[in-house]
Order: sequence, then structure tokens, then C-alpha cells
Amino acid sequence: MRKLFFKILYFTFLHKLFFIINKKKLATLMFHRINPDMDHLWPSMSPATFEKLIKLFLKNAEIVSINKIYKENFIKNNKFILTFDDGYKDFLIYAFPIIKKYNLEVNLNICPKLVSNSSIPWTQKINLLMNKDNKKLRNLLEKFSIKYNNHNFNSKKFNFICNEIHNLDSEGYKNFIYNLDKIPLNTKNILLAWNEIIYCSKNRIIIGNHSNSHLNINKLNNKELDFEIYKSKKYIKNVIEKDVYIFSIPNGKINKKSLNYISESHKIILFSDENNNLVIHKKNYIGLNRINISIDDPYEEFFRAFGFHLYLKRYLKFFLFQKEQ
Repeated sequence: MRKLFFKILYFTFLHKLFFIINKKKLATLMFHRINPDMDHLWPSMSPATFEKLIKLFLKNAEIVSINKIYKENFIKNNKFILTFDDGYKDFLIYAFPIIKKYNLEVNLNICPKLVSNSSIPWTQKINLLMNKDNKKLRNLLEKFSIKYNNHNFNSKKFNFICNEIHNLDSEGYKNFIYNLDKIPLNTKNILLAWNEIIYCSKNRIIIGNHSNSHLNINKLNNKELDFEIYKSKKYIKNVIEKDVYIFSIPNGKINKKSLNYISESHKIILFSDENNNLVIHKKNYIGLNRINISIDDPYEEFFRAFGFHLYLKRYLKFFLFQKEQ
């Protein structure tokens, strides 16, 4: 029913009206996995859906390179920037051929320590361990007083556990990640290898920095921030032999201290804050707030991409607030 609803919205041309109201809008989209295999905790988009979505964008707007935001007054009509986080191998297998087919230039953000160690972000590791109902993970969560129910796993419980970990104090958070990393898990061939990243870089994929190891940078001291922000940028730059000027904030967590670190060394910062402007112009950087795209339905994600969901959410909040008054 939900899929039918958004398809009807599209073929009744509601999006045309929305584009007229919101013309000259630049939206930056955030993808993670393009893969035909579904994961109920960590949603991926099928290659067929991704290609259909690309076609919808190109038919109704324009897909531009993230490099274009340096050019003033280039937004003459609605445009989208495509970004991918984490650097999963399925990017090269499934997304890259479609990107190449339509002659697009997109941004891919990676964590050098994870690439070098053939590891994965800690959130994804929890996902895989939850699916396996891993006893060591259960014990670790109990140790940190995080409620764990090994029945009826779903995305809501997964997000709850991740948020509880984020809510630990700095030492508790780092201690949890340290112990999580000691739980054995085969993570080879999940992320791209360096030679594959170099290949992408040589083929119109703009490589960005996603921190050294995908930690919540708000929890880190100055020395740790240096590794996660400066050293990671330098490492990627040395490998791909190109400047690295994009920083994608891991976990979407940012405070003033870490933002200052990032803005000193990166020209474009990718946020995930639906309560802020889509484009933020600062003296020493440009901030782009991204819209997360992951549901395997091209019509719904097409509407999400130009802000329909956020507009509806804000309208309903305003309506309910007025009703309460």
C-alpha cells in the first residue's frame, strides 16, 4: 500500500508542483549500500531501485558533482548531489556500473583504518552480531547496562542499542568499542580494498574522509581527534595521490570542538541534521546537510530526496501544536 501511494503521487505529478514551490534547491543525498541482498537491520537498496531512482532524478532535475558547489549562482534549477558513506565493496560491484552508465560524478567517503584492517564500522558489527545472537555481545551489553532482547530483532531495537552506546560517557564509550573489537567476526571482503578505492578515484569518484575508524568523534580527546581527522586525511591523500577536502561526519555526531578540528583541514563538511539548512556557507567551509536514502522503493525515495517527508513532518508538527493551543 505504501509503495502504491508514492507511485500514485508521482504519476499525478505532485512532484512537479513541489519543484515549482522549491525551485533552485540543492539537496545532498546520503547512500550506504547498493545490494540485492536485503538486511532488515541495515537496509540496502537494490541495484534496480537505485537505477530507477537515478532515472527519476535525471528526468525531473539534475545530478551534479559535489565540486560544483564552489561555483556561485550555479543553481538555476533543482539539483542533487550523490554521496556514499563507509566504502562497501558492493559500491564497486553494483553502484559503480550504474554511475558510470549515466556519466555521473559522485562522492565516496571512507575510513582508512577500517580499509587497512578489512574491518567494518562498529554499528555494522553490532548488526552482524545481533543477527547471530552472539553471546559475547549480549554479555558486553549487559556489562554496560544496555537492555538486550534476543527475540524479534528489528531496526527499532538496533537503533535503540546504538543510541544507548552513543549515550555512554567518553571513557565508557571507548571502553565499549575496545571490547567490541575483541569479539571475533569475519569481516573480510565487506569493505573496498585500497586498490579498488584507487580505481574508483581514477574513474570520477571523489574520495572523502569519513574519519579514521568511524568513532563518535564527540567522545575523543585532542590526540584521538588528530588521528581521526588530520591523520586520516593525510593517509587517504598519500594513497590516492589527490587532495582530500571532504569530511563526512561519522555517526552524524558533531560538537563545536570536533567541528573546529574538521573545518581547519576540510573545505566541505557533510552533516546529517534535518533541522538545519541544506546548504551552510561559512567562512572556511561549506556544510551540506544530507538526506538519508535507503528504502528500496524508487518513488518514495524520490519524494524523500526533494524533502517531501521532512515537509510533511514539519507541517504535521505545526498542525498538532496549533491544535494543542
